[in-house]
Formats: sequence, structure tokens, C-alpha cells
Amino acid sequence: MIESAISKGFKVRIFSTLVGMKAEDVERLSKMDIQEFTLHLPDNKNNTKIPVNTQMYKDTLALVLQKLRIDNFSVMNENFIDNERAGTTRTARGTHMKGMYECFKLVHPQFAMLPNCDVALCCNDFGLKHILGNLLTQSYDEIVNSKEFRRIRADRLKFDSKDILCRNCMFAVPIFEYYTFQAAIALVGPVVKDIMVTKYWR
Repeated sequence: MIESAISKGFKVRIFSTLVGMKAEDVERLSKMDIQEFTLHLPDNKNNTKIPVNTQMYKDTLALVLQKLRIDNFSVMNENFIDNERAGTTRTARGTHMKGMYECFKLVHPQFAMLPNCDVALCCNDFGLKHILGNLLTQSYDEIVNSKEFRRIRADRLKFDSKDILCRNCMFAVPIFEYYTFQAAIALVGPVVKDIMVTKYWR
């Protein structure tokens, strides 16, 4: 799927723990024009559940560091910020958004593709509540225009609903505040962006 996306001119960013990746996968990736590769590394408290003691993981990690350009690293240590995954983590506060809202993942979709090519709403949809389609049988444009994604986007302008995952997610921002911040970011740049991140996502 990565090869197919790149061949069609799409920019691809990869975020990976390397779990399940094989040497031949690394070789194939090394020949692709990948926009960004972020490597998720294990932490000393085993929060990430990465099987670091297997020879396969060690060999794969060594090969990745040799063959691929690593742009960023991420470690789920004590400084890791838990974004609550739309209320599914043990530290979730059980919040529920009422009123009109917006989310950058709905404005600029960040779908999550499963191994069978099913497409979930985003990386926070751990329970696979919103499956939008399948890239083996549908085009990206068909998925963006799917009935389910249109239903989710329409919910942003309603007062409330119980079956849309976004209303339990900390990335949902009151719509007036969202567009006020967007306008401010366009005018004065990253300083306001840092304020928004601090207020909502830390």
C-alpha cells in the first residue's frame, strides 16, 4: 500500500514501532521516497509493549538504522503526553463535548489504515467505531466522500450526539475558538499555535 501511494504521487509519512517488520520490508522501504519516518522506541517501563528481547526486533532495528533515514524518535516514557484516545485509555477523564466543534483531523483527514486495508477515522479510533471503507475496493476519494465520513463531519454543527467518537476526544475544539486560533496562527505564526497546543493537548 505504501508503494502504491507513492507511485500515485502521494507524500507518505511512516510512524512505526517496527513490530512485525521483516528485513525484506526494510529493503523495500529503503528504495521508496518516504517524506518522514518516525521511529517509536521502547521505554524503560514497558508502556509500549515492544518485544525488545527478540532477535528479530534487534536485527530489524539495526537494519532500519543502517538503511533508512530516521527523521524523528518518539518514546512513551514518563514525559509522554496521553491524549486519552477519545476516552479509551485508563487515564481518560470521560469528557463529552456538546455544541458545535471542529477538529483538524476532520478538516485535513488523518485516516488510519488497518492491515486488511480497512480505513478507520483516525489514530484515536482504537475501538474501530468508524470504519469508512477499504482501500482495496475503494478509492481515497470514495472514502473521503463516504456516507459515514459525511455523517461524522455533519455532526460538528449539531448540539450533541451520543454515537460520534469525536465528542469524547480532546482534539475536538469549540468551533469559534478553533477558527479564532486558526486566524491568529495565520497572522502571528507559531507563538499562538504553541498556546493552543498547551491549552488543549497537554
